[in-house]
Amino acid sequence: MYLPQLSVPQTSRMMTEVFYGYNHNLRIQQGESWDQVNITCDSYPVLSQRKRRRTIRTITSPQGLTVKESLVWVAGEHLIINGSQRTTTEFKLSTDPAKCPKQLVSMGAYLIVFPDGMYFNTSTGSSEQGYIDASFSHAASSSAKVTYNLCAAIGTPLNMSNVSVSATPPDDPQNGDYWIDTSVAPQQLKQWTSYSEQWTQVPSTYVQIGAAGIDDLFEVGDGITLSGIAYDDNDTNALSEALAALNGDNIIVGKGEDWISITGMLPQAYAQETGTVKAERKAPAMDYVIESNNRLWGCKFGLVNGEAVNEIYACKLGDFKNWRVYAGVATDSYAVSVGSDGPFTGAITYNNYPFFFKEDCVHQVYGAYPATYQVTHQRIPGVQRGSAASLVNEGGYLFYKSPVGVCQYDGSTARYISDPLGGVNYLSAVAGTFRDKVYFCLKKSSTEYELMVYDLMKGFWAKEDGVNAKFFAASEYDLFFIDADGHLMSVNGTDGGFATGTTEEGPVYWEAVSGQIGYEYPDQKYLSRFNIRMSLGAGSTARLYIQYDSDGEWRPQGAEMRAANVRTFTLPVIPRRCDHMQWKLCGRGEAKLYSIAKIYEAGSDVT
Repeated sequence: MYLPQLSVPQTSRMMTEVFYGYNHNLRIQQGESWDQVNITCDSYPVLSQRKRRRTIRTITSPQGLTVKESLVWVAGEHLIINGSQRTTTEFKLSTDPAKCPKQLVSMGAYLIVFPDGMYFNTSTGSSEQGYIDASFSHAASSSAKVTYNLCAAIGTPLNMSNVSVSATPPDDPQNGDYWIDTSVAPQQLKQWTSYSEQWTQVPSTYVQIGAAGIDDLFEVGDGITLSGIAYDDNDTNALSEALAALNGDNIIVGKGEDWISITGMLPQAYAQETGTVKAERKAPAMDYVIESNNRLWGCKFGLVNGEAVNEIYACKLGDFKNWRVYAGVATDSYAVSVGSDGPFTGAITYNNYPFFFKEDCVHQVYGAYPATYQVTHQRIPGVQRGSAASLVNEGGYLFYKSPVGVCQYDGSTARYISDPLGGVNYLSAVAGTFRDKVYFCLKKSSTEYELMVYDLMKGFWAKEDGVNAKFFAASEYDLFFIDADGHLMSVNGTDGGFATGTTEEGPVYWEAVSGQIGYEYPDQKYLSRFNIRMSLGAGSTARLYIQYDSDGEWRPQGAEMRAANVRTFTLPVIPRRCDHMQWKLCGRGEAKLYSIAKIYEAGSDVT
């Protein structure tokens, strides 16, 4: 006699012991999270929450952040270094919205704030600060004279009463006598040498310009633009032409009390009772400024004084104040026009060379000094407009937000690494880096932000929270950021060098959401159970929720897990039968998820 045979339901077991990271696409692999809140890849292959942040202080009207030997930020019109205000009544930053936020560029001990063009020596203190731009003007109504003297040597005026001015050589010259030869154009200064018994042209001549206070704002070697120099009379003669030729770009070769000297030529000394002269040292208008190889570099696209420019600039070697020094030597300033269309969208130093991005290309400047500089043009996905602050350098790569997604650039090719973000059309981004991790604050809408972290060594993304980080800056020990509410915070909880006044974040709320479970099987099935193995720190909590068939309702499973001390939990869950499901594990405090075991039991096509 045979008894009836009962078929045993087919069961299978799937273990998830490795947790990879964030993947917001429709189909993801086992161990990835479709959504996360405050999750990190630091404990890979274990899933865990991020570290607690620390609030350093609250800043009113933050406009910039960087790190030198200590934290540096801009609060309104003031520069703050390690909590100490460095701006003075004389030197204040502009609060004009058109000049905010600020770009803080470091060059040696100096910190230069753009677009204000203000510089500070962070080593010597507030005693050495000022503006790149400097302007001296001697008005026509001034009672003091403006004098012009010919100099054979720098700063040493010639006694013009003893200088012959003629088209023919003077008779019976004595050794060292000077003669201005008017038979040639331009006129030449010559000196008699008794040893060779001939007139020898003086190779370099200089003009000393005297005006009260003209030496106060400038240094020897500064490139300046002179204007307003003219002959009193309307006559056109050698003197009027020589004076007019002094206007324009010049280099200061000497200075003393109330005078400077430049390269030039005069047929005679000249003094104006009501003369005018204006001397200016100016940096060009620039969209973005960076430092590379002891020079500041900048770029500009648009109209400047009514003229269209599309240019890249470099200051004089080691001298951020001078951008118009062209003496034909290796230390000269540099400027070049580029042919690509559209505005510049970002700039950065990479592999010791300056890179200037537009939305569809990048310009790279190679070479050691101006005569050898070469500007290349490469068509790649560039930096999105409004995402210049997403350009960061980490692990030998450049990372930035392009119009399509987040890119990783190695100097020759740019590849998208943002596929796991699910194709969300982020509007802009700000980024910071710390120890092989890149933190992107991505703007999702006018009010929504997501802080995403890309782990370069593991190749995974992790999602933290919705903090709106405006500025990032990394020190040796931590990454700092300022959020939209002015909170200066550290990512890993260090105090930024402040002994007091900091506040550590409370236990971190975290969340991990699985992908859809069940789509990979054609038959109806159900999870007969699954076991979650995890550990909780003292005072931490966790709870599991399940959503069935995408109905939008998260149902709690079992009791909330709590830990008075560090302990490990195994949570058996028996879900109901469904077509597909998702689980969400969330909690507060320290937690580590080690494994999830799922036991499937399959049915027919219908049940």
